[in-house]
Amino acid sequence: MRTRTKPTLATSSISLRELLERAPADLAPGEVFEVMRHFGRLAYWWLSDDFLEYAFRLGYERRNAPELPIEHGGCWIVLVQSQRRFAALRDSFLLPLCWCRGEAHSVGLPDPLRQLAEDVLRVTGVTQRWGLQLSRAAGLAGMDIRMLDMPVSFDSGWVSLAAGLLLAMNDEQPDPKVWATGAWKRGIAPVDHLDAKIRLAERYGVKYFFVPSEQMDHVAARHTVQVRGLQMGVADVRQALEWYLVELGLPPPVPTPGDEQAFARCVAYYLRRPRPDPHTTQFYRSHLVPCIVERLRAQVQHDYAGWSPTHLVTIVSDNPEVSSITAQALAVEQCLLLYDRKMPQGKERLAYLRQSLDAAGVRWHVAEFVNDEQMQAHIQPAVTRFVQDVVPNRVAFDMTPGTKFMTLSLAELAPPGTWKVYIWHELTSGRPYPGSERLHRWCAH
Repeated sequence: MRTRTKPTLATSSISLRELLERAPADLAPGEVFEVMRHFGRLAYWWLSDDFLEYAFRLGYERRNAPELPIEHGGCWIVLVQSQRRFAALRDSFLLPLCWCRGEAHSVGLPDPLRQLAEDVLRVTGVTQRWGLQLSRAAGLAGMDIRMLDMPVSFDSGWVSLAAGLLLAMNDEQPDPKVWATGAWKRGIAPVDHLDAKIRLAERYGVKYFFVPSEQMDHVAARHTVQVRGLQMGVADVRQALEWYLVELGLPPPVPTPGDEQAFARCVAYYLRRPRPDPHTTQFYRSHLVPCIVERLRAQVQHDYAGWSPTHLVTIVSDNPEVSSITAQALAVEQCLLLYDRKMPQGKERLAYLRQSLDAAGVRWHVAEFVNDEQMQAHIQPAVTRFVQDVVPNRVAFDMTPGTKFMTLSLAELAPPGTWKVYIWHELTSGRPYPGSERLHRWCAH
């Protein structure tokens, strides 16, 4: 007795093409089941709403529209029908993929897609073995889609594949609400069918859609998705994809104090973010500051055992996190915030300090000053009132934030027996290296 072999997408492409060219209403029930069986779970990504609804009415399993999974190495390409109309397919559809460390490219991928993956590896300079596979988290593992003998081009998926690979190498996961399309020809190159791709993005509730910068103005006003530009004319792939990678990479979870591996992942993520981006600052505050405080607190207790200051005088600066870190590391009860009322964005920085100190249970006081040659005279009355009834050994003056002139002016006001403190840190790319901080103190004379 001969066993009937289940047809695969690769072995019945001719008959399948004929079925896909016909409108769903023109297909017999058996033909509908044939298409659904061939496509498997890919049916819910690629087949039109009309076709799927027809299949559901015939008794095929009804499933919700698929969502892109969050997975390590994940990436996805937006494909668009061109040249020829396949009535059973959507105008544009997603192909969920995944980069897998130590594996070869899937034999079930069309040759042009495998070649594109090889080009991504070559341009990004990746020497480790990474293979492109169909997304396992999306339930597509082991499928063979070489039946894609259709007028679709994979070239515009180059940017998505490259970004997915770069994130995977950094142990980051991609945000499924951030999409992109772009080819690569010694730099970002234009692509076709942008409107169709962005319409699909709207269907999936995408937040950002990155396109080649010179094409951005042509589509941005026509869609609800926020369209952003990929930098063209840049040969360095990481620089060209910089802002796309910033939005695409999901931040790691907040590390638990003491979990050095989780903290290291957060440090690596933070150092890859551009400095002026507000999300970078927020990530530093939410993910790194609590751990830095705990590390410094342990260091202070070890190096300066028995010392427990209760009052801290500090300056509101461009990096207000420093003042908050010092106050929390020393576990003071009260903090005097010296605030230059003409400082750019001063209100926002002061507000952050107030909120962070409130959360730490530290009472704060604000003394305004003008940053001029008379600064010391401006702040002296407030400093004197703040420390006058406090045992000198319990008072610390923060020398870390502010300009040199500010810190020198503040240092001269420190009464004998109080302490001057400074948080030392290593620098990398012009910013402190999180985790390198060490608190030092000197007695005022």
